[in-house]
Amino acid sequence: MEKKETNINTKEYWNDRFFFENKSRDEMLDIFNRIDGWEGDILDFAPFLKELNKKNEKMKILDVGGGIGAASERARKIYLNGDFYSLDISESAYKICSELFPEIKPVLSTMEKIPFNDEYFDIIFCIQAIEHCDNIEKTIFEIFRVLKHHGIFMLSFPYNWPADADHTYRLDDFFVNLFLKYGKILEYKESENQYNSKVLKIFKD
Repeated sequence: MEKKETNINTKEYWNDRFFFENKSRDEMLDIFNRIDGWEGDILDFAPFLKELNKKNEKMKILDVGGGIGAASERARKIYLNGDFYSLDISESAYKICSELFPEIKPVLSTMEKIPFNDEYFDIIFCIQAIEHCDNIEKTIFEIFRVLKHHGIFMLSFPYNWPADADHTYRLDDFFVNLFLKYGKILEYKESENQYNSKVLKIFKD
């Protein structure tokens, strides 16, 4: 695992990335419907989410680095009983999520300081986002702090991509070892929906 010395992943940077000022709701929905990149990775978790419907119980689910809430909205349509939250650093993303997806609860925060009590969420997922954080150890600690005992954390990330313009970290197999002190790895495989990416599923024991 390698970290870039200069991190451009500031709030201002992501506000610009999610800047859709003066666009109508229909125009923003059109943009959402044409996003087939990182949000499409929710398909890697679709079989697990479908199984949750059989339990017929409402679970709290957090998307860390959720952007405009697109992945949470797609997940909500798969797992019908979920109570979904989407956390992002960007005020622009927060505003768009509020306008586009009324069933999703937007949360304005960094990944390193998640504003919820210990063991609040049943399931947490993070799709192509953890490589942008400023401090990966703090981010992982926070994720597992707010995840319930016996909860599930699901992650997809670009495997061995270079630390470049907007990737703070280059993530490899060493990165995966950071999770071992928090739980048991249930699944670690190639993503079926994203080029050169891997999927990780962890059970918090």
